[in-house]
Amino acid sequence: MPDPHQGPTPAGDRVLMPAMLDVQINTVGRISQVNVSRGPSHFDDLPSVDVSRSEAIGAAEEAVSRPDGLEFRANVLKAARRDGRWNPEYIVQTVVKGVEDGDEADPTDYFVDAHTGRLHEDPPE
Repeated sequence: MPDPHQGPTPAGDRVLMPAMLDVQINTVGRISQVNVSRGPSHFDDLPSVDVSRSEAIGAAEEAVSRPDGLEFRANVLKAARRDGRWNPEYIVQTVVKGVEDGDEADPTDYFVDAHTGRLHEDPPE
């Protein structure tokens, strides 16, 4: 199976489907974000993944005015609905480097379209 992070590939490979509950817990043990998504169980026409994980991180780094003090992670690639269309999308998280506890450790999420590379600061529909 091709690696979706190494160039164009059918998006159905290794893209998480949107029917899920995402709960983020910060390092202090508090729930920092809850996202409930429902969607189809498969796609016949989901666009290919043409943007690598490192390119998605680069897009988020460019959007931040001072990226030096932040760590960027793109651990999730999932189907996301925007403007009535489904596309594969990376969730890129930023956290302050070296911060372990407290609200300062809460991640900020950016969403990068894995087909076009377009950055979104707001969660999908």
